[in-house]
Amino acid sequence: MIERAEFNLNALIGDYKDNTEIWMGGFTGREGSAESGVAYGREVLSDSEIGVVFEDSDLNQLGIELEHRGDVYNIRMSRGGYLEVYEPNDLGAMGYVRLLNEVIENYVR
Repeated sequence: MIERAEFNLNALIGDYKDNTEIWMGGFTGREGSAESGVAYGREVLSDSEIGVVFEDSDLNQLGIELEHRGDVYNIRMSRGGYLEVYEPNDLGAMGYVRLLNEVIENYVR
């Protein structure tokens, strides 16, 4: 049986935060006037104004640029199982499977 994957985005951030660029973050489950939202920009989770919002909420979307095996991957993913690889453009099917097996699989719930 094939089941839809869910990604643990907070764990991914914890492991890659120092070695990656986070260009998009989506949050939900927050108390206050900003209960949910999406922010875009360079190092968005570290931003002095919006970054604190991510600290006390659950990540539900993530745009991340990370390095693995010398390649730089530009990825968008959601907690609900959506995964899109924007770069490298020439990744191919085997490269995609390698990325899934060596990186993404570690963050499947």
